[in-house]
Amino acid sequence: MTRVQKYIVFWLIVFTALLLFFGLKEILLPFVAGIVVAYFLDPLLDYLENAGLSRMVAAILVTSIFFLCIIILLILLIPILQRQLLGLFGKLPQILDSVYILLEPLQRWLQEAISSERFKDLNKIQNSFSADDISWLIDIGKEVFEGGMAIFNFFSLIIITPLVSFYILRDWDVMLDKIKNLIPKDMQSSIGQLAGEIDMVVSSFIRGQMIVCAILATLYSIGLSVIGLDFGLLVGILTGFLAFIPFFGILIGIFSGLTIAYFQFGTADMMLITASIFVLGQLIEGFFLTPKLVGEAVGIHPVWVIFALMAGGLMFGFLGILIAVPVAAVLAVLLRFGLSRYKTTPLYLGDD
Repeated sequence: MTRVQKYIVFWLIVFTALLLFFGLKEILLPFVAGIVVAYFLDPLLDYLENAGLSRMVAAILVTSIFFLCIIILLILLIPILQRQLLGLFGKLPQILDSVYILLEPLQRWLQEAISSERFKDLNKIQNSFSADDISWLIDIGKEVFEGGMAIFNFFSLIIITPLVSFYILRDWDVMLDKIKNLIPKDMQSSIGQLAGEIDMVVSSFIRGQMIVCAILATLYSIGLSVIGLDFGLLVGILTGFLAFIPFFGILIGIFSGLTIAYFQFGTADMMLITASIFVLGQLIEGFFLTPKLVGEAVGIHPVWVIFALMAGGLMFGFLGILIAVPVAAVLAVLLRFGLSRYKTTPLYLGDD
């Protein structure tokens, strides 16, 4: 087979894989989630295997304990989060009414500064967001937690994902060996080096960031709940698990936390205490968690992460968001590898 034919076969395989991914994306979430969990747990499995346990026993033990902890956590948190979320939807009309009252001086100033005809247009925009019209959000919130489809998707995840994780963990080393044996002998060294760099970047970023998000979610939830902030658990978990999106998670947390604190307490000192919780969380993340757990040399630019998440979500929905950062990490490594190879070519070095 000529080099051109090899390239054609390679891109046909890539194109076919993408078509299958697009066509089957509706059912892929439990499988992708299982692979992600298996990748996350593999170092622990290797440790237990080196300690003397068989791969099968270690896979059963690690998978069972991990998903048992997840189920217990969900059983404890879902009722609380449901109450807080529905309570938040119920208070939205009151919050919006309070916002309109706060904005009345600005409204009067605008009325004096802008012609009456243009001001009518602004009133139309405001009225379109009236508190009475917010009731549809309450219905959406109830459907999210009470709809049968949500329950079905939840049970499909807790049944299929553990099975996929177990089999991937059990056969991880065997699969890697089979893939390695398919690589041409003269390319095994360079591809092995490239795969090692990809694994380092992905493991440092994904495993580390997952742990960072979980720790931040715990810290924010405890801190906001201790000061008595309404919906503190909801805001804390949301802020922590959005921390993998640069700047977005903390902005959402500060905005929602300060808004709730203002309408709940109405005092500057409580708003300052609320803000200090987020500042403390950022200091812990910036000076301890991220350097220790993620590392500073993974080489993934924040803008690239944001773009990958937006593109993944646009193309594949939640599944795309789940795989966006690992794919972005792989592409970043491949780009650096390609650039390093390019700098050794005559095209870059010149003819002399």
